[in-house]
Amino acid sequence: MPVALAAAVIYKLNAKLAKTVLVSSARTIIQLLLLSVLLKFIFQWNHWLTLLVAFSFIQLIASFTVVKRLDYKSNGLWKKILAATAGSIAIVSAYSFFTVFSANPWFNVFQTIPLIGIMTGNSLTGITLALNQFIGDLQERRGEFEVKMAFSATPWEATQLSFVAALKTGLTPIINSMMIVGLVSIPGVMAGQLLSMQSPEQAAFYQISILFLIFSCTFFSIFFVLLLFFFEQVDQQRQTLSFMGITKK
Repeated sequence: MPVALAAAVIYKLNAKLAKTVLVSSARTIIQLLLLSVLLKFIFQWNHWLTLLVAFSFIQLIASFTVVKRLDYKSNGLWKKILAATAGSIAIVSAYSFFTVFSANPWFNVFQTIPLIGIMTGNSLTGITLALNQFIGDLQERRGEFEVKMAFSATPWEATQLSFVAALKTGLTPIINSMMIVGLVSIPGVMAGQLLSMQSPEQAAFYQISILFLIFSCTFFSIFFVLLLFFFEQVDQQRQTLSFMGITKK
């Protein structure tokens, strides 16, 4: 197998890296096999309660995954991530179920759960990058923000450029994907459609729809989680930033 050959070459160069490759390969096999068994069980219960449980589980795992990847710790940060991602993905998913993909019934788990998984999974990198940059700016440029507020700037005016920069950083991966799609690579959903002998036009339509949905989920998730974190740091009485509860890991 190509993976085994690559692992053998890597082992000669770096045994520790080879171990990581083998572990990640084993986890890929085990996790996807377990997922197939779980989905087979879930698909037997095509009910809106099944969708609700699956959605809640996916969002909880996603929020804790982002927290684990961050370079900073903050009390209750996972709750803000959960609220932002779950709310954004619920709204965008509902729109896609009723309009783009016309799920019948609307909670059809054969369509809804894979879509929720795709949108959630592809949003995580952007959320992590944006939060890392914004929280890092609040920590490292604290003196600069305090000077601005001392000269009558509001907390929002003092940190707006950092907010926008973090939003831009978080959106960069999905924007890059949209810029090169169809030129450098055939993305997964389109490739899957083509492998299942669907027409190229239908495959392109589904891939375009998925990319726009991923972009929307990523944007709204990043925007709202940054906003929630910003408001937590604002002292409403004195209209200053508190810089409380942030520590570097």
